[in-house]
Amino acid sequence: MLPYLCGHCCRVLYAGHVEDSRLYQLTEDQTIVNELFKKGTITEQEKEDYEMKNMLVQALGSDMKLVPQLLRKGIAVQPGDCFLLCSDGVYNVLNNREIQALMEIADLHFALESLSALAYKRKAADNFTAVLLHFKQLQANEIANTKELTARV
Repeated sequence: MLPYLCGHCCRVLYAGHVEDSRLYQLTEDQTIVNELFKKGTITEQEKEDYEMKNMLVQALGSDMKLVPQLLRKGIAVQPGDCFLLCSDGVYNVLNNREIQALMEIADLHFALESLSALAYKRKAADNFTAVLLHFKQLQANEIANTKELTARV
């Protein structure tokens, strides 16, 4: 995931990525199951049970040419906005409501500790990584307060 904030002139967030880490609810996973779903070959329900649901279309370190998914439009950032960059180890064990509640916690360290505790409690089958970007102020010298969590299970 490559987030970039253009803070000098327009305060817009741009992002690009490969694989199955995501800027939560703003980018799509680059997996076979997601490609099949977008083409209409499988349904939303079938996505969950699909045999190769974690098979990547693109992966860092492979021999194939990478084509990052880019947000076509930047996202206007306002004070108080919070964004979650996370791996599939996070969004496979927490639902949308839980992730949204975590993103609303003012103490970023506590939010990530809570996320970690939930992932461990639910026996996350994959490693998990999360970065919370919380924009308190939008000044060139102090743009974002960021906390990161990485864990292997």
